[in-house]
Amino acid sequence: MSFVVSDANAVIDWIDYYESALEFGMKKDRVLKRVEAATRDAYGEKYSKEVMDRFELYLNQGEANGN
Repeated sequence: MSFVVSDANAVIDWIDYYESALEFGMKKDRVLKRVEAATRDAYGEKYSKEVMDRFELYLNQGEANGN
């Protein structure tokens, strides 16, 4: 049986993916481009924009806290 995110009303934790990718040495810009492409291809432009807007808030919050 395969797990389908939308069928379970689940949301992928893109921030966890982002942080894990950085830990493994991927560059910030590359990770964000991959997330944007993946979300756009799988869920459409509107969803992708929402994810990237939330990333922007998350990243700005981290910079404000010195991270």
